[in-house]
Amino acid sequence: MFRAIAVSVAVCVVLSSFAVTKAYTEGKQTGVRETTLAWQREKIDIQTAHVAELDRARDREKELHRQADVLREEHRNALNNLRTRHAAAVASLQQRPEKRASEAAPATCVGSSAGVGSTGKELARPDAEFLIGEATKAMILQQSLLDCRRNYNTVYEAVPIRNAQ
Repeated sequence: MFRAIAVSVAVCVVLSSFAVTKAYTEGKQTGVRETTLAWQREKIDIQTAHVAELDRARDREKELHRQADVLREEHRNALNNLRTRHAAAVASLQQRPEKRASEAAPATCVGSSAGVGSTGKELARPDAEFLIGEATKAMILQQSLLDCRRNYNTVYEAVPIRNAQ
């Protein structure tokens, strides 16, 4: 009888060890599946957020390109306006003489009424053309500088990271 009890206890121990092993294995596999699913969900969420961020960046880039196109067009228009004004000023000089009326007369101080004047109306055509050309170059450089600063400020305001170190 003792032997029958020992055998039945041994069978129970073996069966319970099989049951525990099976439960452990199934639990482990379930845990692995759940962990894998959670990891895959997190990976999908990260990829979705990344795609959304890329879309926002592309939209912002398109907007910056549109703004840059507008600024370039404004710059071209301003330069064309300056060139048109230059051409009109040079064309208005066609009636001027090649030399001043009294080339031999000594120049006087600014503000005196005698002698050849120092205003633009009394300049000979070549001198006036030269000065108009230099003034136009200066205005083109000034306009280019203003447009460059405006472009820089547009981009600077668009970039979210400032003074990052």
